[in-house]
Amino acid sequence: MTARFVIACDGWRSPIRQHLQIPVRERRYGCHFVMGDFIDRSGMAEQAHLFFTPDGAVESFPLPGGIRRWIVQTPGPMLVIPRGFISRIVQQRAGLVLDAASQLNHSTFNPQRLDCASLYRGRVILCGDAAHAMSPIGGQGMNVALPMPRCSRNCCPRWSGAQETLRRSWSAMNKNAGAPPGSLRIAPPKACGWGPGQGAPPPGCGM
Repeated sequence: MTARFVIACDGWRSPIRQHLQIPVRERRYGCHFVMGDFIDRSGMAEQAHLFFTPDGAVESFPLPGGIRRWIVQTPGPMLVIPRGFISRIVQQRAGLVLDAASQLNHSTFNPQRLDCASLYRGRVILCGDAAHAMSPIGGQGMNVALPMPRCSRNCCPRWSGAQETLRRSWSAMNKNAGAPPGSLRIAPPKACGWGPGQGAPPPGCGM
């Protein structure tokens, strides 16, 4: 397969980013959570609710189809989640009764941060979690990721002078997102051994 441009939206583990050997800086936050989806009988309708207590946080927000997600903070990682654990913690911290029988699933997560040394290499542009993983709390990753495809779309047709075009476009996006100036470093145009106007990338670039 060959293409003029590639937009990599393959998640925070990003095999494409790894193949291009773009350096990353990773940091895990020191907090842990268990979350589960319940048939929603809370009466909270479309509202999200946050509860902060000395024992940890509880978060709740609606999902489509009459489902509500509940997230409880835990002191550390949990390898085994006892039946009814989320319902018990929600009642202890928020005073709300959740029917454990209405729980549909559960999972655990530990928020982390990932920043890339560069958001593109050659004619490959990273987007979404492939470019910047961050805590899912508050929709941070989603809100930062939403402008990126549009920015990339605007960059690709004007690839002549790619360094300056990308610098201006990403700088504008960073400014709108509140990122500090100079937080983006553009990779050399031939970091993958090829650049604009050189046709299809060589096999070593995996495209």
